[in-house]
Amino acid sequence: MAPQGQQRASITAEIRAWVGVGIALFVNTVGLVWWAATLSAEVRATRELLDAQRTIYLDHETRIRALEQKKPQ
Repeated sequence: MAPQGQQRASITAEIRAWVGVGIALFVNTVGLVWWAATLSAEVRATRELLDAQRTIYLDHETRIRALEQKKPQ
């Protein structure tokens, strides 16, 4: 029984509230999945960039060592 002076909300109001909660949870879940996918793509792109930079660095290091070995002493 509801406390005096207060009436229980109608069933349609309760259903609307639960539907609103469900929609909010769905939207948050979709946003979380989108955020995770975007973050994963950015991490993958950064890793590829660092691998390319490492390859360039190692190539330069190899060239410098070859030049140092050819240098007359």
